[in-house]
Amino acid sequence: MESRKLSLWRLFITGRTALTAVFFALLTSVNPFPPPTALRPLYLAAAFHLCINGIYFYLWKQRDVLFLGYLCFSVEIALTTLLILFLGTDGYVFVLAYLWPIIMGGWLIGHQAILPLTLLSSIAYVLLFLLERNDIIFTQRLLMPDGTPQALVLGLPYLFFIALLVHGFASEMEESEKDLRERNRELCSLVGVGEEMLSCLDLETLLSLAARHIEENTEYDCIAVYTRDDDILRLRHRRGCSAHLALDDARPVPKEWLPSDSEMSNVILRESPHQDTPRLHVALRSRSGLEGMLTLCSTEADLSLPQEMQILRILSHQLGAALENGRLFSNLRRERDLLRGVLRNMTEGVFVVDGEDRVLLSNHAADRLLDMQKGALLPPWFLEQLKEQGKGGSGKGPRPLVEYEQRSFRLSAVELSQKDTVPAGTLYVARDITKEAEIERMKSDFVAYASHELRTPLTTIKTLVRLLLMDTPEDTKGREYLTIINTQAERQIHLVENLLDLTRLEAGKYELSRGPVDARQIVRSVADGCLPLAEEKGLHVEIEDSDSEEFISNRGGLEQVLTNLLSNAIKFTDAGGKVTLTYQENGDQITFSVRDSGIGMTEEEMEHIFDKFYTVHHPRKRGEGTGLGLAISNMIVSQLGGNIEVKSEPGVGSQFSVHLPTMYDSQT
Repeated sequence: MESRKLSLWRLFITGRTALTAVFFALLTSVNPFPPPTALRPLYLAAAFHLCINGIYFYLWKQRDVLFLGYLCFSVEIALTTLLILFLGTDGYVFVLAYLWPIIMGGWLIGHQAILPLTLLSSIAYVLLFLLERNDIIFTQRLLMPDGTPQALVLGLPYLFFIALLVHGFASEMEESEKDLRERNRELCSLVGVGEEMLSCLDLETLLSLAARHIEENTEYDCIAVYTRDDDILRLRHRRGCSAHLALDDARPVPKEWLPSDSEMSNVILRESPHQDTPRLHVALRSRSGLEGMLTLCSTEADLSLPQEMQILRILSHQLGAALENGRLFSNLRRERDLLRGVLRNMTEGVFVVDGEDRVLLSNHAADRLLDMQKGALLPPWFLEQLKEQGKGGSGKGPRPLVEYEQRSFRLSAVELSQKDTVPAGTLYVARDITKEAEIERMKSDFVAYASHELRTPLTTIKTLVRLLLMDTPEDTKGREYLTIINTQAERQIHLVENLLDLTRLEAGKYELSRGPVDARQIVRSVADGCLPLAEEKGLHVEIEDSDSEEFISNRGGLEQVLTNLLSNAIKFTDAGGKVTLTYQENGDQITFSVRDSGIGMTEEEMEHIFDKFYTVHHPRKRGEGTGLGLAISNMIVSQLGGNIEVKSEPGVGSQFSVHLPTMYDSQT
């Protein structure tokens, strides 16, 4: 549009110069030279016109269209006013000439110039009116030798000039409209090309389609498309390139295009290989960065015209976005196929359930083992078993165990938060533990049977040993041997009792009836029971009391847990250390803590301390404990509706905190 305005200015200035020359020729042909005094202003005006045209040409060359426009049409209004004045009464033939600077100024400068030019013309016309009203006339009426008014003769070239300008402007407007329609068609075509490329997700088809459209919309007859592979551009498609035109199969990314946010990142690079056709390299970019490169050349001419460059930029931008879409789609399809293959071949059943208990996704194992069909509601038996055990399983507590068609499944559940188009739900993983459960039941039955059979003879041995100790003198070998036998019998009886407790807990036959419990009495009772062991090791046991009301729990189970924790703290703390037993009530929860300054534990050891038969490995503490006390304590606390929290640091000490609810909940 700017170039067309400059061409219109050139037409206007050229026509105006021609008009000035004709005007000067007419003056000299009908009047003597040198002119008389009355005609000298007209000659001066013609010379002034020539000077003004020179200034116009200079400003046009400088492309300062705005200043040129206001100066030009302001001078035209002033010259028109002078022309009317110097031609006397016949000069009013040119009064309508005020319209053309207003109209042409509005076209060449813009609509914002119409109002100031109209005001200037109005001021000039009012000035002429006032001069005429007061009989102020600068020249007399000028006549040709035959008596014809000179104004009529001078008006003919003026009218011809106006007609020429109008014709030129009309032609330019028609050409502009034609070009605009052509550009609209090209734009619609480019929009259609972009939509077609963006909808194509296959890489080979996309590159072939893009090369064809570039060939149709530009004059380039050789097109090559490279795609990015890290810092290398690899040739993926070529079209119309003759055999003698050498193209690299792989080439590095131009340094001008790195980094992606560089000002040179979108510059079209020109390359002129030795004895080869000049080439253009266009960056194919998307929001993610550089996707590839478009190499173009023409064997006929250099086609680096602005319009060609603009079309190339549009097409390259569309192709870059299409390459990004294709790459993202390919990655998503690969990840989807990988996930689908993993889920299909998993032996564990995997299914996702939404907030309305509808199955959103299930793999083959879940459908085969648990009858979890995609789109169906969760089976009633599954919901009932989850409700009995407490819907969850995502924490560190025991995971739900469900049974279906004489098979047992251990569930793991993870809550899925809603993100974008992914609905909120729960991911379940069901592992078939039928054989493991059967083996565990057999092992528990054997342990229960063996423990029951061992307790009677061990009790008999302990009783007989005590009777023998009563009749055995001090400081004899017999008493020493009997003491060792008594100690080992007590240890074996303790192990048997732990095994029986563990068996009853796992079978759900460990009775933990609830009732009022006084926290202070329990703490003091546990401390008194462990005091001899602490005194034997030279340890100080400290009790921190606080005000507390009775709460609902099981006294015997809680005493067993705290006794086990306190005895472990004493056992793993060296002489001179300190063990603290505290309790604190906070709203609907009460916390019992056992803190020591003993050997402490590592992170790895803390992950396994509640496993059955696991003991902390320490050079000075080997052979102490059965590895069942903490496992039993954890199971008792879980049945009481609480949990055990552990904090420890090697060489500093450990702290076991038992968190229990203060009110009994029948659902627990």
